[in-house]
Amino acid sequence: LEEPFNSLQTQGMVCHQTFKTKKEKWLFPNQVIKENNKFFHAVTKEKVIPGRIEKMSKSKKNVIDPQQIIQNYGADTARFFMLSDSPPNRDMEWSDSGIEGSWRFLNKLWNFVNNLEIEKVDNKLPRNLSKSHKELLSELNGTINEVTKSIDDFHFNIAVASIRSLFNTLSSYKILDGNDKSVILYSTKKLLILINPMVPHIAEALWQKLKEKNMIAIESWPTFDNTFEEKNKIKIPIQINGKMRAIIEVQRDMNKNDLEKIALKEKNILKFLNVTPKKVIIIPNRIVNFVI
Repeated sequence: LEEPFNSLQTQGMVCHQTFKTKKEKWLFPNQVIKENNKFFHAVTKEKVIPGRIEKMSKSKKNVIDPQQIIQNYGADTARFFMLSDSPPNRDMEWSDSGIEGSWRFLNKLWNFVNNLEIEKVDNKLPRNLSKSHKELLSELNGTINEVTKSIDDFHFNIAVASIRSLFNTLSSYKILDGNDKSVILYSTKKLLILINPMVPHIAEALWQKLKEKNMIAIESWPTFDNTFEEKNKIKIPIQINGKMRAIIEVQRDMNKNDLEKIALKEKNILKFLNVTPKKVIIIPNRIVNFVI
């Protein structure tokens, strides 16, 4: 018997913390507020007993209304958060801070593209590329390679982290002349195509803002151009308790001490690393994992 698929991906469970009253009655998350690391009923103000983080179930009321999330943040934000948290075959913990973080990032992307100067800007790359142009295009091509591979391998969280890293570089790039504008516009269009499978509504709207005639959905997927490849640089994922929180680009074969120092300067790592790590696992050229 010939199977119709090459592989089967079993989806992990979406989990959320459980809450109970003193009378052993389950509460919905939106019925609970947190103050000074303690939980209280939003209406009665009585103390609430926090329980384990378990798979979402109606019986224990640890569920989130997807319609409410879509109304508050949009469907793209919900999708982006779920893809960024963990691979689809692993359990993921739903968190308000996570969904808000995704919403803030997409707002930054929206504002960045809307504020781009596109009038009288050449859509093609300039013939004479500066050093900073080549560095940016090298990162762009590395991201294209990483995102393509990650999507093929169902590692959507790595794809999201790579796109966010590229956006940080784009948004912090100092534009001084027309050539800079052309390189930024070129790179931004590639980024929008890469992020389109994850946030199709936002990507399409921003694509139209750039006055493109065709829909982004029918644009060709970007291909890796080894012209801009920097063979001595690699990207390494940074994890906290096994969950990827950032990606850094470093020199190949960098020693463990320098890797740890660079990882500890990442904003997203500092946000989640609020205590001294119990252990730091570093595999050169592959991964840095802080265990807390």
